[in-house]
Amino acid sequence: VVMMTGHGDVHVAVSAMKLGARDFLTKPVPLENIARLAAEFERGEGGDGSATAGVAKGVAAIVGRSPRAGALRDELTRILEATRGLSGNPPSVLVTGESGTGKELVARALHVDGPRANGPFVSVNCAALPGELVEAELFGHERGAFTDARQRREGLFASADGGLLFLDEIGEMPLAAQAKLLRVLEERVIRPVGASQARPVDVWVVAATNRHLADLVAEGRFRGDLMFRLQVLWVDVPPLRERDADIVLLAESFVREFSRLYPGEQRTLSNEARARLVAHRWPGNVRELRNVIERATVLAGSGGEIRASHILLAESSSAPAETLEGMEVAMLRQALDRTNGNVTRAAALLGISRDTMRYRIEKFGLQTK
Repeated sequence: VVMMTGHGDVHVAVSAMKLGARDFLTKPVPLENIARLAAEFERGEGGDGSATAGVAKGVAAIVGRSPRAGALRDELTRILEATRGLSGNPPSVLVTGESGTGKELVARALHVDGPRANGPFVSVNCAALPGELVEAELFGHERGAFTDARQRREGLFASADGGLLFLDEIGEMPLAAQAKLLRVLEERVIRPVGASQARPVDVWVVAATNRHLADLVAEGRFRGDLMFRLQVLWVDVPPLRERDADIVLLAESFVREFSRLYPGEQRTLSNEARARLVAHRWPGNVRELRNVIERATVLAGSGGEIRASHILLAESSSAPAETLEGMEVAMLRQALDRTNGNVTRAAALLGISRDTMRYRIEKFGLQTK
């Protein structure tokens, strides 16, 4: 279900009857993400980019045999045991870790296995919220509260009432909004912009950041009282380079996932491909590994073995975001080469729409024949 709000925002709600939950994406939402989210729920996946091929959910979805993965599952299990049976709001949880480690997967595990499993799961990237509209996005607004507020609208806290609100990139939230968030966490009420009355809200708040909040506090960019309020419980997600024993296991789960997604038979990893994966440092963590395996699945064709030559890695010291963008460009070029520049066929090969393919071709300035 796609809901357009009064000032152009888009929320996407996908019902998952078996989970009894809803998922929300905040703007901007690429149209292919809508189809992806719906498809993932059809396959029984979590929709966070770190799913384990649609088999496991909750804490069990955290793949790995390494001591760090086991310690992470144990820590989440302890949090869930402590919050089970609580009469009030569970304590806030702060999830830290580098980009691409799977912080949203942790939040989803707390939701699926926790006391709010039957309520909504609402995810928002704080860095993507327009600075002047952060308060209205989070807490809602009344009609006429500001320019373009043509009708009353509930915010993300109200959407998450009875469930879990995941505040990703919390370190990017403006200071003014931080003060309002602190009040909500302490008093459990929200006051929409332009409203005269506050209303109670029952939300489990899980925040995440790849920044050191203590450093931001020292720089005057984050409130110390809010940091302490958020990290009543603290979960640190280890980088993939500290989980060497999990690399091949994760890669195999992604191979199974993408073998179902792309036409053809089940692919397998050759021993040389496995060795190449284990030798890499993975600056982009699990997200980078997932992208590399998706590209390798496409390069391997419709069945057979994924060889070392299919595992294309960025050997430079560039930032993870740049690395991932480079892999996306390489995948688009490969699809165009394999289809002789036919945009429609290349889009079908990559599992995206022709419009999305055309948009990405223009975005990266790629040439078609």
